[in-house]
Amino acid sequence: MDANEIKKVVAEGSVLSCSGAIHACKKSNLRLELNANSGIYELKGKLHKDETALFKNLCPSLGCDYNQLIQFVFNSKPNTPLGHVKKTFVAQSTNFDRNYRASSGGLVKEVLLDLLENKEIDSAISVMKTGPLVHEPRIITTADEIESMPTSIYHMLDYTKMIPLLENQNHKKMALVCVPWQLDDVYPYISKMRPELKSKIVITIGLLFGWYFTHKSIDALCCYYNINKNELDDIQYRGKGRVGKIRFIFRDGKVKEYPRFNSQSKAASERYYTTKGFLTYVNTHNMLADIVVGDDHTVEGSLSKTGTNLVVVRTERGMVTINSMIANQRIKAIPVENDKLVESQKRERLYGDMAYSYSQFLRDIGEFGPVYQVPNKKYALQLNKSLLRKFHHKYQQRYKMQIAVKIYPYIIHKEN
Repeated sequence: MDANEIKKVVAEGSVLSCSGAIHACKKSNLRLELNANSGIYELKGKLHKDETALFKNLCPSLGCDYNQLIQFVFNSKPNTPLGHVKKTFVAQSTNFDRNYRASSGGLVKEVLLDLLENKEIDSAISVMKTGPLVHEPRIITTADEIESMPTSIYHMLDYTKMIPLLENQNHKKMALVCVPWQLDDVYPYISKMRPELKSKIVITIGLLFGWYFTHKSIDALCCYYNINKNELDDIQYRGKGRVGKIRFIFRDGKVKEYPRFNSQSKAASERYYTTKGFLTYVNTHNMLADIVVGDDHTVEGSLSKTGTNLVVVRTERGMVTINSMIANQRIKAIPVENDKLVESQKRERLYGDMAYSYSQFLRDIGEFGPVYQVPNKKYALQLNKSLLRKFHHKYQQRYKMQIAVKIYPYIIHKEN
């Protein structure tokens, strides 16, 4: 794969995060830039020929051996096909307001607040709002900053600043709050370029992830609800109860709210807005994190008015933190069987049925499809090629429509 091919793969949305690769390629002076027409971040700058191999080796979306990464992170082989699992809980914050604002338990903020108050960390890296419709990794050091962390963000972000923040010399004990592909990005860089950085990471809090959309989904929402995108300051996809609402926050301070599951909102979040990299992604369950937190979609979780978290603890460090929060009455946590993860997140997603099958289909027709080595791979079911061919045709058709004029009413009419 040469430099032009790498740029093409990034431009089509097949790369979820490449902070380590961009940061390591010093000769190339690379950056990501959002293409407003495609809704996808593109790689800008000239990738130096001497650094092409380095970029490829450090960019996990171009292919990744998770078995090696798991060994590097945990110093042992995983005990389940879905990674290391110490214990699984259903949990929620005992602070009603924090729980209600989060829509799904409020565990991430509780973990960080507990660690900060106990002086186990001096800082954390988390995605924060930095401008109108812009969210980027930032270092946070105070309880107020933790409380201001955003709820779920479903559209593409630029994670380029992740590695430079981790290398910051002023912070020695850090927690990382990451979607799966951020940790996929961080650990290859650490293992191959800066192994001493591993000791700075006290704990990693990973998010289970179900969707990742191009910015065309924002355009669609604005079209459906007759909103001027240029007047928007932020979109909040969750909050105010278990299901929550989509909240449009305008630069003049006004707020509009709409149901998450009406026809307009559902049409703007259907899978043809999903990035190609996410369609071929096999680690939505965040195998490299100490504690994994996600929505609880089990039958029991549906009974909660404020929302509960499904929590997978992968390490002893994670168990110490969970037990501390239970002892300090920050959270209520009920141990559950590990198969609750499958019930909540669905088998086909956790074991990568679509991701592995679609990646192979893309390779078979001469397009880019990543090759991943993952503990769950041998359990994945192969999908029918005719179904994959039909999906691929429709995905390409929808993508062309998304960058055309007046396509959103057509999609909502056809899909709903």
